[in-house]
Amino acid sequence: MILKTGTQNWTPYFLDQLSWLATNYLFAPTLYKLNPDPFSEFTKFLKTPKLDHYCRMNVYKYVGFYVEKNPALKEQATAWVKDMLVFYDDRLETADCCDGYVVAAAIDLACSLGAKDLIPIINKLLCTYLVDFSDCGLTEEVVEGLHRGELLRQEYALDLYERYHRLEEDSNR
Repeated sequence: MILKTGTQNWTPYFLDQLSWLATNYLFAPTLYKLNPDPFSEFTKFLKTPKLDHYCRMNVYKYVGFYVEKNPALKEQATAWVKDMLVFYDDRLETADCCDGYVVAAAIDLACSLGAKDLIPIINKLLCTYLVDFSDCGLTEEVVEGLHRGELLRQEYALDLYERYHRLEEDSNR
């Protein structure tokens, strides 16, 4: 039912507010209590076409919450995020079931999990220049984050000129 809210045709502003307010305080704890093994449901949800990226990004927050509450899920979560990154590899360029924000959320989770073995697929995705590096950082920073077990988000805020340059680069590809 909670994931079903992500399949509705909400406005992006509403979803942004909903995700900020509800993800950590309502949805994640509820999902955790109702479904102790959510990975197949999360995969099915993330592979559903034409869902808003806010809803997709929240799934990675949910998984992070699961691992925080039950560290025994870390290995399973790492394997799951690897499967999702491999899935995104063939789809990022066409924005099929993902975009740069969603992939950045997956990379952020991989860093939180300290999943160093995912460096090759993460590097491949980052080298497309389609991943929103303001959310997860550049390749070198992500590799450091994987070793550290976290990203330092405050370091990645883009100013207007950097964002324009990035958009210009993407449009010239």
